[in-house]
Amino acid sequence: MLNRSKSLAVSLLAATFLLGVAVGGVALAAWGDRGDAPERPPRERQSYSDILERELSLTTAQRESVDVILTRRQQAMTDMWAEIGPRFDSLRAQIRVEIAQVLDEEQQGKYQDMITRSERYRGGRERGNHGK
Repeated sequence: MLNRSKSLAVSLLAATFLLGVAVGGVALAAWGDRGDAPERPPRERQSYSDILERELSLTTAQRESVDVILTRRQQAMTDMWAEIGPRFDSLRAQIRVEIAQVLDEEQQGKYQDMITRSERYRGGRERGNHGK
C-alpha cells in the first residue's frame, strides 16, 4: 500500500512537473523574447514561507510554525529530490532535444536562448531546497 501511495505521489509530481514545463515553454514562446527589450535581472526567488505569509496573511506565530515544519521536513525533501531529480533532469533533456528537432535553425537558436534564461532564473538551486 505504501509503495502504491509513493508511486502515485511520484506520478503526480512528474505530471505536475511536465505540465509546468509545457506551460512554461508555451509562455516563453509567446512572451519570452521581446526583441530589443532590455533583459531584466533575475528576481530573487521568494521562499515558500514568504509566499504563504503573503497569500494567507499568516500571523507571526503561524509563520514561525510554518518555518519549523519546513525546516523539519527539509532533509526529506532534499533526499527525495536526490532520488528522483536525475530522472526529471533526464526527461527534461529528452523533451528539449525532441522539441529542438521540430524547429528550424532560427527557432532552435531562440529556443536555446529560452532554455538559457530559464536555467539562469532557476540559478542552480538545490533540489528540495526551496526556502522555508
